[in-house]
Amino acid sequence: MDLNKLTTGDQIIGVSGIVLFIFSFLNWLGYNPPGHTASAWHFTLSLLAVLLGLVLLAYVVLKAVGVEIPGKFGSVTLAQIVLGIAAVAFLFVLIKVIVGPSAGVTLPTGITKSRKFGIFVGLLATIGLVVGAFLNFQGERSAST
Repeated sequence: MDLNKLTTGDQIIGVSGIVLFIFSFLNWLGYNPPGHTASAWHFTLSLLAVLLGLVLLAYVVLKAVGVEIPGKFGSVTLAQIVLGIAAVAFLFVLIKVIVGPSAGVTLPTGITKSRKFGIFVGLLATIGLVVGAFLNFQGERSAST
């Protein structure tokens, strides 16, 4: 594995993907009382965001080990695809931060929804995915001109 093959954007994507995966096992959302909490793996949007982060991490690992990945798929470049995936992952986590644990469900009096530490780290990690993907996109655009 040659990390020198990775751009700064790839390195940011790799670190962000690892952070997102690790912190996905911590508590992201909960109800208080009775103190029930759940990780990213218990909610559809956050689960999809983590899986998208793992896809981007796999892309970086493949690139680091020297696998040749086509740069274009029709008229869409790989950098555009990576940026799109990162943006979707960010939007999924952002929606979960805004909406909280159970959208559309009326909770009984005395029970409140809460956001835990993990979801904020997850949000920062998906921002990192977007930043890394954007740096790669910018690098590709400047190289093609």
